[in-house]
Amino acid sequence: PNTNSNNATTRFDMKKDQVIFAIIPHGIVPLSLGFASWPQRIHDAFGEFRPVAATATHFLPFLRTLMDWNNCVDASKPAIEGALSKGERIALSPGGIAEMFEGYPKPNRHPNDECVILNSRKGFVKLALKNNIPLVPVFC
Repeated sequence: PNTNSNNATTRFDMKKDQVIFAIIPHGIVPLSLGFASWPQRIHDAFGEFRPVAATATHFLPFLRTLMDWNNCVDASKPAIEGALSKGERIALSPGGIAEMFEGYPKPNRHPNDECVILNSRKGFVKLALKNNIPLVPVFC
């Protein structure tokens, strides 16, 4: 339950209320989160949300068009803050591109290992606290 400004307890609706989904691990596929909002099963489980995509995707015309079609939010702090200030629901991968290179086939990694970078990634938590938005961890 959440408490609003009148100290009334409200129930959190993960499919409708504003939320930040923190999806881990990033995985080796660079655009997986950018397309994560397409399948109906995702909508049924999580509701509508805007994926956060690396700023680098906007430098390549084809990728920029795909990310725009999918209504992605640029991974820059101002763009994410802007989306949150409008009440948007977002999904991001805290480990970002760096996390892609931590797993297999990196030496001494097994194909079944999952690698997550969180120790140096606290900005998404600060944004959730600053804006009083629930942060929902998702492992997939």
